[in-house]
Amino acid sequence: MNREICAYLLLLALFLGSLYNIHVMDEKIGSLRADVGKAYESAQNSDFEDAERQLRSAADRWLGMDEYTHIFIRHTEIDSATDAFFDMLSDIASKDAESAEGSYRKLDAHLKSLITIEHLSFGSIF
Repeated sequence: MNREICAYLLLLALFLGSLYNIHVMDEKIGSLRADVGKAYESAQNSDFEDAERQLRSAADRWLGMDEYTHIFIRHTEIDSATDAFFDMLSDIASKDAESAEGSYRKLDAHLKSLITIEHLSFGSIF
């Protein structure tokens, strides 16, 4: 009986830890998405200096999340998102607002998929 109780408590702890991880992921990635969106808006308004500053700040935060991301996110997903950050940085640095739109959409899609991958669904449980 004690083993069963310990097993149930362990399962409960894993479930609660998973919910907390989803919350943390939503906060971190949501903040990055907001900053990337602001950078895109600045680029569309031809304020490339501000756009580059905002995007560099977001990219630095993304790279600084290594200890977290390399534990909870697949490495291929991390690489894709990192590449998308630098694609957008390249477009903004070259002051190409049209290309920045495509790279923004690519980066936003990668960041959004990181959030949705971690969320619990019927298919991810069973």
